[in-house]
Amino acid sequence: MSVGGILLLFILGAILSVSITEAMMTSVDRDVQAVPVAVAPAAEAGAGEAATPESAPATDAAAGEAAAPAAGEAAAEADTTTAPADTGAATDAAPAAGEAAAEEASAGVPPGVTPMDNVPVTDELQAAFLSGTCIACHVIPGIPSAVGQIGPDLTHIGTTAATRVPGESALEYIHQSIVDPTAFTAPDCPTGPCITGTMPPGLDTLVSPEDLNLMINYLAGLE
Repeated sequence: MSVGGILLLFILGAILSVSITEAMMTSVDRDVQAVPVAVAPAAEAGAGEAATPESAPATDAAAGEAAAPAAGEAAAEADTTTAPADTGAATDAAPAAGEAAAEEASAGVPPGVTPMDNVPVTDELQAAFLSGTCIACHVIPGIPSAVGQIGPDLTHIGTTAATRVPGESALEYIHQSIVDPTAFTAPDCPTGPCITGTMPPGLDTLVSPEDLNLMINYLAGLE
């Protein structure tokens, strides 16, 4: 082969090599440009998947934090609204009880005594007069064993008791005579003027409050 032919082959080879290189570079550029297009959606999807589980608890926590103060405020308002109502009810009840006690006092009813009409003579009543030792010193109509001759005759005590102490009712006088026998001394006893201290204190403790109430009401009815 001549020298000219060799040179021609060399030139053709160089041109072919350059063409192949340019084609390869173009292909590489296309592949590189295609990668972000494929990766971007994946990255976005990954970001979405990562955000979903983490953002949900954060949202729930935010909702819980917002709800807790609201519930606390509602409970506080309920307590604030209810408390005065209860206090008002208690305040109203106290004057009512005081007024009832004042009415009883003004009506001549001593503490612990419940007015009763026409108390019958029963075994319970007779036992109460016996326990209180009343029968040892007094005559008490309707109580067969009460024939004492030391203290005042109680045959008409319901009438006389209402006049013994000014301002006191029969119930008050009889109650005081039993609970505090030295507060007032009756003028007449079977053997002469009654002597202060003849009736000892504390006899009211020998009977129950219920029996004492029966005794006082029975005596107040003896007119």
